[in-house]
Amino acid sequence: MKIILPATSCLYEKRVPLTPENVAVLVKSGASVCLDSALEPLFPLFEYERKGAVICARDDLCQGADLAVVMDILDPVDLAPFPSGMTIVGALSDTSEMVQAYRDRGLQAFSLKRLPRTSRAQFMDVLSSQANLLGYWSVIKAASHLTRVLPMMTTAAGTLAAARVLILGAGVAGLQAIATAKRLGARVDAFDVRLAAKQEVESLGARFLQMPEFEDAQGTGGYARALSDQEQARQKEFLEKALPDYDVIICSALVPGRKPPVLIHHGAVLKTGAVVVDLAAGALDRKEEPGNCAFSKAGFETRYGEALVIGAFYSLSHLAASASVLYGKNMVAFLELLWDGTEMRQAHEDDLLAATCLTEIFENKEQYS
Repeated sequence: MKIILPATSCLYEKRVPLTPENVAVLVKSGASVCLDSALEPLFPLFEYERKGAVICARDDLCQGADLAVVMDILDPVDLAPFPSGMTIVGALSDTSEMVQAYRDRGLQAFSLKRLPRTSRAQFMDVLSSQANLLGYWSVIKAASHLTRVLPMMTTAAGTLAAARVLILGAGVAGLQAIATAKRLGARVDAFDVRLAAKQEVESLGARFLQMPEFEDAQGTGGYARALSDQEQARQKEFLEKALPDYDVIICSALVPGRKPPVLIHHGAVLKTGAVVVDLAAGALDRKEEPGNCAFSKAGFETRYGEALVIGAFYSLSHLAASASVLYGKNMVAFLELLWDGTEMRQAHEDDLLAATCLTEIFENKEQYS
């Protein structure tokens, strides 16, 4: 099987879907791996070659290719070089436009974003591995902009109180943000509409903010369900009372494929000097979309009164090496499921393949646009 690693047209993306170590595993299993010579590699090309990869020009790259591994493809134009019948695997956008583009080109596409949250799928779960790093990055980013220290410090000149940090959304990214902020010595509180998150938050040493007499909003797949208008109003009132107490606010309430809920609204009062990092900004790869903060802007640092608001956008490009290592391991685990060493399995032969295959069963799934 010929596996190719094409260059991305996205200027923001610095991660790569396979590291040299991943290439070695695939070559040992019997695959041939070819890299696009136009690739701007995170790792030196000679390291890939040492592990058995071949560097090819784009015209040669796609000839006879069976499978392409990518981070994502956002523009149908990028599919033009791929021959009909080829398979694409990555954290692919599953908008109706892109799915139709895969079909029009005769391509089979698997999106790792659609893996179910099961123990069997956890080794391939790119959303969790990348979200973990996002949570870490968000706290480091906030700390670098905060004009005060995070931990309590006692000096001869006096004592500095610990900074107060609020995490909105206690999913994978939120929990890692809690752990990172605690390690840096901050006082950490967290909010989530899923009551099941309370135990996880408290196990990390943070305080869980719970709205009184609020019905658990746990939905399917472990994610939060959509709130009713009345519930949203109560949530808004509850959070607006709490927000002015915090030096750092990390927004990490994300549900894959859905617009993120707005948790910080226009008119909210924030503490002077506060730093807000909105991980949900641009969550659907659309820079114009707001995140959990109504006035954040993806990819920009803006001022809201005396507070700084940072809108995340391709933020893992700042941690590209670590992110690529984890993504590559997820990718290899999925490819080992998809390819048995002699031939590729059909999507209907395995529940994980069926869940991630966009071009065969998308019409039976919830469509996003």
